[in-house]
Amino acid sequence: MCTADPSTTCRPSTTCHWWALRGQSWTLREQPPSSRPSFPVMLRCVGLIARQPAPELQTSFFDGDGQQIGRSDFFFEGHGVIGEFDGKVKYGKYLRAGQQPGDAVYLEKLREDSLRDMGWEMVRWNWADLTRPAEVRARFERAFARRRAASCKPVGGFRRAV
Repeated sequence: MCTADPSTTCRPSTTCHWWALRGQSWTLREQPPSSRPSFPVMLRCVGLIARQPAPELQTSFFDGDGQQIGRSDFFFEGHGVIGEFDGKVKYGKYLRAGQQPGDAVYLEKLREDSLRDMGWEMVRWNWADLTRPAEVRARFERAFARRRAASCKPVGGFRRAV
């Protein structure tokens, strides 16, 4: 969970690892998989890693013809940067009937290619990446810089989740 209070303790039966950015007023607690922070809480923690306001969650993106290209895990609207959390579970138990993991990876790649082609920047991370917050922050900073340097605005549009 994200908290400004690093003295928060875990349940006695839980082993916690605290990661903190030097000079920042937050920490991210990762517990065993059964009690990890919820996805939205983890995303808001990523907003803190990126030193930005909390991102929009579950934003839908559309091409110039209004066709939905996909939905992002998070979106820094002011920067034009989309983010995706990659967990192994979406290539396992969340596969559609008859779908192979390689099929899911390929469809994900096509979706990301379309979003990048529209002019959006993309940052991806997984649970292990969150043990290196400075590295994740650097990815965001590079994506923000690429978007600022771009000579045109992304095409298409987006709609925030309601």
